[in-house]
Amino acid sequence: RKPTTIDFKAAYLQAELKSPQPMYLKLQKQVVEVLEPEYKKQFEGCEEPVLRLRKAIYGLPRSAYDFVTCVREFLIEKGWEQIEGDTAVLHRKVGNTSAMCATYIDDIIMSVHPSKAKIVWGEMAERFLFEPPVVAKKFLGLHLEELSQTVKDDESSTSHFLIKQEEYCQLQITKWEESEGIKVRPRTTPGPVVLEMDENPVDGGKRIRS
Repeated sequence: RKPTTIDFKAAYLQAELKSPQPMYLKLQKQVVEVLEPEYKKQFEGCEEPVLRLRKAIYGLPRSAYDFVTCVREFLIEKGWEQIEGDTAVLHRKVGNTSAMCATYIDDIIMSVHPSKAKIVWGEMAERFLFEPPVVAKKFLGLHLEELSQTVKDDESSTSHFLIKQEEYCQLQITKWEESEGIKVRPRTTPGPVVLEMDENPVDGGKRIRS
């Protein structure tokens, strides 16, 4: 199976703002001037026009939390369960196969049998707007490179992936070097780790071997 991901359209605006206290946005005069006449009329005579925020807009500290909470709550409604110890990772049964999902703010990646992919992404489309799913090449700094895939039937499959993080690690090292004014001495590391994900349709479990 190939892990797939999506790009949410205006992600934060698809979630309700869940602040315990009302939040307002002060509008600049330049903004009011370019509003459509029907909206502009509402602010006539206002010295400091404001709008009450009801959506998790970009720029608010809590918007990321509200959006990812919205996504996870929706997934749970659809039968996904959070794994013990990490609420960002969820799993569920789709037919006789198991599926896994990882969420981080407005990033989401799913591992699901090819024959069931339309089901899970179709459910997401009931609530969210996003670009068509694509094979995940990156996720949170990890580079995912597929080595091989074997789809045995409609319920079982095996995939081999090379997970690389050199680019992300080098970026973090470079930032640290610049902030501290020092140079990190390179050291030899073991070769890349190849992970094999093998799903057993009988017990629904996954085994990851390196």
